[in-house]
Amino acid sequence: MQAGKLLRQDGATGDQTNIGDARVLDLEHLRIYTQGSAELERELLDLFRMQMHEQLLAVLGARNAADWQFATHTLKGAARAVGAGEVAETAAKLEEMGIVATAADRARMLARLERDITMCEKTIANML
Repeated sequence: MQAGKLLRQDGATGDQTNIGDARVLDLEHLRIYTQGSAELERELLDLFRMQMHEQLLAVLGARNAADWQFATHTLKGAARAVGAGEVAETAAKLEEMGIVATAADRARMLARLERDITMCEKTIANML
């Protein structure tokens, strides 16, 4: 890995391809849990992509503190499990601030979460 960039090694040519930023998706972290299985990595990342959207919808639809807590906490844990650091960090901040934060603060952090999810999706798409 070079300077915070994720590199994919092409098995046939040995060439390295830049597939994203390790702060967005830390493949070294994920590989610890998959024991280097590319097939399992793909499966977990595909599931995580779906879960990111489900949890984002749950956060956006939260009507009370319990729903907000559950949605943000679930997203934070799933993101940490696969190494999606920026999504996890933003979800943790949303969890801490709670649904009772000002509308402006919530809107700012939700916009950040949507940006982080988009970046993570792009990184996953480049990898897959």
